Amino acid sequence: MFDAEDGAEADQAEGKYAHPTSELTDDSESQSPDEETDEHSIAKRKAQLKKQVKQSSKNSTQRALERKKRAKKRFEQRKKQREESEVEGEEQDGEEQFFSLEDQLTKLTHIITVDRLEKMLGVQVIPEDRQWLERQFTKKLHEAPIRSLLDRAEEQNLSLVMIPRVNRLIRDGQLLKITGANMLRTNPQFFENVQQVALSLRAEPHFLQESPKIAWAITTTEVLPSSRNTSYIQQKQSLKQHAQSHQTNEARVRRRTLIEALYDLIVTKVVTGTELLSATADLTESSMGRQNMVFINFGENGIRISDIGRQQTHSQLGVCPNW
Repeated sequence: MFDAEDGAEADQAEGKYAHPTSELTDDSESQSPDEETDEHSIAKRKAQLKKQVKQSSKNSTQRALERKKRAKKRFEQRKKQREESEVEGEEQDGEEQFFSLEDQLTKLTHIITVDRLEKMLGVQVIPEDRQWLERQFTKKLHEAPIRSLLDRAEEQNLSLVMIPRVNRLIRDGQLLKITGANMLRTNPQFFENVQQVALSLRAEPHFLQESPKIAWAITTTEVLPSSRNTSYIQQKQSLKQHAQSHQTNEARVRRRTLIEALYDLIVTKVVTGTELLSATADLTESSMGRQNMVFINFGENGIRISDIGRQQTHSQLGVCPNW
């Protein structure tokens, strides 16, 4: 049992410590004015920062567009200047090329054009062959070895002729293949002895079938002075030395075949009236029989074609370079 005093103390104690949970809950849900102010400031700063980022991004984009615009303008200005410079350069190159070409042509003893070839021979060059020749004409004359050849022609005592070679022509509406046999048949008036040529070469495949390769050919009107009175083998050395004197090699300069030499002689005679090889004879790359090589020249009574051994020499026999 206990007395009243003890009960009162107990009640006081119970009242002092009653509902601890509710007191803790109230404290957690309530916020002080200072805390509310802090949250508002943070939100405001976030909004300001977001606005600043957005504005900065907008400014960066604008600056990028302006830089791109300025770069494009500079590019267009440089492009225009470059184009103007190229046009001026092309005009200057064209003028230099024209005068250079004219100067080069004056160094040739004979130049046979495609137009003159057609007119004087009464033939027509195949259109695609004509186009090819027209494209190659200037290119040929601007090759370094050819420029050297023309520049030193007088010094080396060389008379040069430039001829457009083709392997086919249209004559009297018919396609004519350029072969030795056809040249003999269609131009018998230029040969000293048609029958002798026909009989001696009738068994040679090159005379019956071989054609010149389409090209602008430059050759000499007479054989190289250094090659006269030498054999076939010795003439190879003359060609090599001739090539080296113009900063190239023997692969660039070769001996003519019979059909090339025959074509050159007839075309030059018809177009210019000049008889090539009137003082010397050209030993060609074409053979006659098993041992001998064919030589050709323009004698007093016309073109003569005969043969000679590789080791034989003659005072008038030599080689014409084929450029």
